[in-house]
Amino acid sequence: MRYGPCDDIEGLYTGVALTSGYANLNYSVSVNNGNVEDVNGFFSGWTLGAGYTNGGYSQTSSQNSIDVTTTGTVNYSLFWNGFGTLYSQPVRYGISIPCGEGGGGKPRIYPLPFSSK
Repeated sequence: MRYGPCDDIEGLYTGVALTSGYANLNYSVSVNNGNVEDVNGFFSGWTLGAGYTNGGYSQTSSQNSIDVTTTGTVNYSLFWNGFGTLYSQPVRYGISIPCGEGGGGKPRIYPLPFSSK
């Protein structure tokens, strides 16, 4: 289904979902002709044993934005690269890329609650 202003959106859109001390949880969204092709979450900065495992994502679009819901897991480890994992926390974020004249704008990233089902 084609929506109009979002059809021509292409590129890699990045933003920060969470900042904790000297570490950031970032997301990048790859879009081609208004369709999300990939979503990748990753930590940057001084992570001190924190890591991120990507889950899945789903896309919904409107005339005003490309909207993505993504899930993943933040892992807190004693060592790097997931060795000695002490605690894992599932996370869920919404990412909204505005559409309009001139292409996509800066994405808005916001936390979402988990369903109680």
